[in-house]
Amino acid sequence: MVYENTALQISLTDNFNNFSVSQAIRVATEEAINIWRKKLMGTVPITMDVQLFNIPTPNPNLIVLGQTYPQPHYKDPVTNIWYCTALGRQLASYDFAPDMKDIKMEMNSNLGSVLSWNFDVMTYPTSSQIDWLTVMLHEMTHGLGFAPLVRGNGSYLYTALNTSTAQEDYNQDTDYPGIFDHQLYEGTSGTNLTDPNKNATWREGIITSDNLYSGRPGSYLLAANKGSRVKMHAPGTYAGGSSVSHWDNNVTFGTFMKWLIPAGFRRAGIDDREVAIMRDLGWEIVPPLSFDLDIPSTVYNDQYYYNFYVTNISGMVNDFSNDYCFIWYARMVGGWNEIGNDWYNYHQWVYFDYWNMYYYYHNQSRDLEIKCVGENYYTGQRYETETTVYCPDCKFILETPKSDNNSAIDKEALETEDAEEQVYIYPNPVSDILNVNLEDNSNYTVLRIFNSLGVEVQTVYPVKATNQMNVQNLPTGTYTIILSGNDSTKSFKFLKQ
Repeated sequence: MVYENTALQISLTDNFNNFSVSQAIRVATEEAINIWRKKLMGTVPITMDVQLFNIPTPNPNLIVLGQTYPQPHYKDPVTNIWYCTALGRQLASYDFAPDMKDIKMEMNSNLGSVLSWNFDVMTYPTSSQIDWLTVMLHEMTHGLGFAPLVRGNGSYLYTALNTSTAQEDYNQDTDYPGIFDHQLYEGTSGTNLTDPNKNATWREGIITSDNLYSGRPGSYLLAANKGSRVKMHAPGTYAGGSSVSHWDNNVTFGTFMKWLIPAGFRRAGIDDREVAIMRDLGWEIVPPLSFDLDIPSTVYNDQYYYNFYVTNISGMVNDFSNDYCFIWYARMVGGWNEIGNDWYNYHQWVYFDYWNMYYYYHNQSRDLEIKCVGENYYTGQRYETETTVYCPDCKFILETPKSDNNSAIDKEALETEDAEEQVYIYPNPVSDILNVNLEDNSNYTVLRIFNSLGVEVQTVYPVKATNQMNVQNLPTGTYTIILSGNDSTKSFKFLKQ
């Protein structure tokens, strides 16, 4: 399959308008769709139909929250393996059942007199509420392929497309298992459920043994579960709709794919194991983000800005391109400091303030250390890389004026390198008001104060002949003043008491 970095497109039909809270239901349903869209890719759009319906309850102690109906399955003509409709369309690269929904589900409109639905995606359900978002994610996962063809007697049943009526023909016998069945095993190291040397009676025993596991050798699921198979729900008495098609209720990782979803429970995130088994079924996932940094051997410098580039970007999904941000950092005193960010669609460059990096690099024989972190705020993907570049022309190695005590002296003139202009800084040490006085015809236009970590804490623009800065609220410590203008710079230190 070739996906061209396209996220899975899912459209929704429903009967929510028949209910007073239709907007809240639709928002929660769309949120579930978006959560799965962040993980899966596809070229053929799929449709999902959700109906609120009074689902009968066969067990007075349990309520059926929702159910997903299998739509016409797709059989790979080479492997003879059956796939669910939504995945089959991606594998076939066309809509082989154009008049059918890919995912068809019912959600219970009647939870009884004690329970009710929580449709709010921003708040957790109460102890008397069932979380709609969690159940919707659960049922969507079934519709995307987390469902076996094997039934209680060990036979395989699939859904056919009746070409005469353009409707589903459920529970059709087949000799061939589905792709989900191929993930299932007897025990933690036993035989695959689809072993051709085994018969239906053997399979019936396995799926009611409480000893059914998932995870093929070399599978993504095995890797996600640290090399171990994941136990499946396979109680001694087969229960249609719950047996085999869920993780065991005793698995310890966070998941919405247990067969029992209690009141007050919410799981709005997809566990790595759920993503992994989707990959094992055949889904392509949104690829991880990666990129390189391109820093020229001579960095362009116009005194205030530098150009760096992000190149060889991979894993950028077109649908989410506007959600990518590249955040740039430079190594300074105390660690990495952010120096700029870039939200452009192609993220090929960034400009950052020269002076934010001055304090760490001036008078130091250091190579320039740059780190870039890329993040997609929609999918939550994150990638970072760093590099070191030798750039002798960066102008980070600047001379600091010398004085006998390495600081400005109260009301004593400190001269610039060319001795053409005098600068007065007082008092030093200072507790409240710091005075910086220049000559009337001074060439300096900007005054910046940096703390010991290289973080700018105050700025004066434009600079006047007499400048007063209130530093009373600054923490005690040593600070650096940077004066700049007309291609000249000057730095001084002062002590805040």
